[in-house]
Order: sequence, then structure tokens, then C-alpha cells
Amino acid sequence: MPVSVVIPTRNRAHLAPLAIRSALEQTNIRVEVVVVDDGSSDETPGVLAALDDPRLVVVRRDKDHGEPQARNTGAQAASYDILAFLDDDDRWAPTKLHRQLEALASANADWSVCGARIVTPSGQLLGKGSVERIQTAVQQRETLRLFLTTNQVPGPGSSLVVRRSVFESVGSFNPSVPLFADWDLYIRLAAHGDPALVDAPLVDYVQHEGQMTKDLSEGWDALVGFRERYGNHRSAEDVRVSDETVLWWVASRQLRSEGLGPVLRRLWQARVISQPSDLVRVSRTLVGVAAERLGK
Repeated sequence: MPVSVVIPTRNRAHLAPLAIRSALEQTNIRVEVVVVDDGSSDETPGVLAALDDPRLVVVRRDKDHGEPQARNTGAQAASYDILAFLDDDDRWAPTKLHRQLEALASANADWSVCGARIVTPSGQLLGKGSVERIQTAVQQRETLRLFLTTNQVPGPGSSLVVRRSVFESVGSFNPSVPLFADWDLYIRLAAHGDPALVDAPLVDYVQHEGQMTKDLSEGWDALVGFRERYGNHRSAEDVRVSDETVLWWVASRQLRSEGLGPVLRRLWQARVISQPSDLVRVSRTLVGVAAERLGK
């Protein structure tokens, strides 16, 4: 079964070719690779033009519309009924798509995710991410409850394989929550049905400084909007969400550039902190993040 691989990219001329190559080198699978250049101002257009492969389709956008919208644009341009998504700074094991398609067929499922290795750009192993907790939730029929609590997919932007019809029916990626677009989509997919899982590290989830450049105010606005968006679902499922989990994720990408004081002020302005007890609780979390960052 052929697969359309969607890779959004912007100003990653030094990284995107590695991601593209890992998609083109998938074994036992017919692929097309749709790269959406989201308004790059570096050498990316020239680098993409130099890649000579008939399976490669490049969609050029003049302005930066954001990663979620770039992914949706790529999905619209794709030819095949199975979609897979790969971030431009990540890479795949050669058997990734084949193993996930086997899992889809075996489980009669509409979407699939897999495990990941957490690595540096040079490939040094930092850790591994498993889908074991998702497997447990599937067995206990609590998949939606789990995803309403937290995003458990390692390397979330590069793990998903999904049937196009289901991707379109649940609403594709939501541009209004750019920092949580993966998680947002996984919640809607979990409401649709259980995933097929491959608990093997088939994604290289690359950690690098460029991941910490997202706008902080956008992050807090997205956090507040995300909580409001799924508040009723969480109440219906009797889900209690730990905000510290989300704050840790956002703050770990922002503290190095902003510092602790500005982060706390933004939280207050975004109404994530609304009373003194919140300030103490969140400060402790963020101090832990700052200590971790300073130790690296």
C-alpha cells in the first residue's frame, strides 16, 4: 500500500535533506514525499531543487503560515490514501512505514504511532520513548482518557501514520494551537478509535537549539485555549490534568531565552496563574526546569 509522507520545513536547509532521505529510503513501501517549504528565507529552496528524485514533490509557500497549516497543505497535495508525517529535523528507521502498515492491517485500525529514540543532531542517543502507556490504555479501553491527560506519543510530529479519510474527518491539524497541534490531533483520533501500536524506536527525535525559538506569548495563549477547548471532554471523562506536565514542556523550550521572571509574568498575564497558591506551585516547577537547564 503506497504512502504519502508530508514534511513541513522552514529555514532548515542543513537538516531537512536528512529527513527527506530517511523517508525516501523506506523499505518495502512505495512512497511519495511531499515537502512544504513554508516561506524559507535561507538556502532551503535551492537545496530542495537540487534533490533529484521523481518521488519528491515540493510545495512552495511565499509566507510562513505555521507548521500545522503547512502539514495540512501537504496532506491536500498528497496522492495516496495513507498519510504519514515527518518533522524536518527528525529521521526514520528504514522499516518504519512497513512495520506500521503491518500493524494497521493486523489491528484493523485507522491510525498508528510508534516508539522513538531521542538523539542529538549527530545521532548520539539521549534516551528512548515508548508507547507502552498507550498500549495499556488501549487494553483498558481508556485511550481517550489518556490523551486528554497528556500526549504520550514520543517524537509526536514524526510518528503518525493515518488513513486520509480519517485525518480529514476528524479535522486535520488545528492552526489555532500551534504548540499543541500534535496533541490536539491525537485527542481527536483517540475519540475516533484506538491506534495500532509499534513499540519500537522507529523515529529519531532530534533535540537541538532551534526547537527553542517559538514565541512565548503564543505558547501561553495556546495553553489557555487548549485547556478551554477540551474542558468539557475532560469533565465528561472525569479527567484530572496536571498543568505542571504541560508547563514543564513549554518552559523547557523557553527558559533559556526568557529567564524565570519573564516566564512567570507571562503566566500571570495568560491567567494560568490566578492566585498565590498557583504562583508557589508553578514557581517550584519552573525552578526545577531552570535548574535542569543550567546543569546542561
